[in-house]
Amino acid sequence: MVPPFLCPLPMNIQDYLVRIKERYETRIEMKYDGSRTRKMVEMKAALINALEPVVHTVDIAQLFGCDRSTIIHTFKNHKVYLPSSSTYRWQYYMAVELINESLMQLPPGVRFSRSGKGDIVQQIKQINQTITFLNELKDVIKNNGKHHQLYLSGD
Repeated sequence: MVPPFLCPLPMNIQDYLVRIKERYETRIEMKYDGSRTRKMVEMKAALINALEPVVHTVDIAQLFGCDRSTIIHTFKNHKVYLPSSSTYRWQYYMAVELINESLMQLPPGVRFSRSGKGDIVQQIKQINQTITFLNELKDVIKNNGKHHQLYLSGD
């Protein structure tokens, strides 16, 4: 008998996304309540933007019970939130880190059930997105003054 982790069977994308969302909420110690408060909007946007290179917009919309156009609009707001909200930057970083960890734990050859983006090409794209995000974050911190010097130096 072949161990289950060696079988490249399709994976249910919604089960995967629900687990990611639950782990994200645990990691940032907040529970998404669906309200339109700034902290909920940024919390949701951070996860949505971190998921963008990994899964289809329809699947992300289904996770949050909204329309696909809402997800696309959220992608466009990433460049607004990133430089203006330290909470968003932290939540986005946590979401990207969680998704990268999750993708690395998937067995080789896993395909999501909807001609998914869970293959190695998408994993590399996600890693490149993380590098870009970290470089952007470094620039934002540099531009915000001396009080962030300890953060940049890693001490």
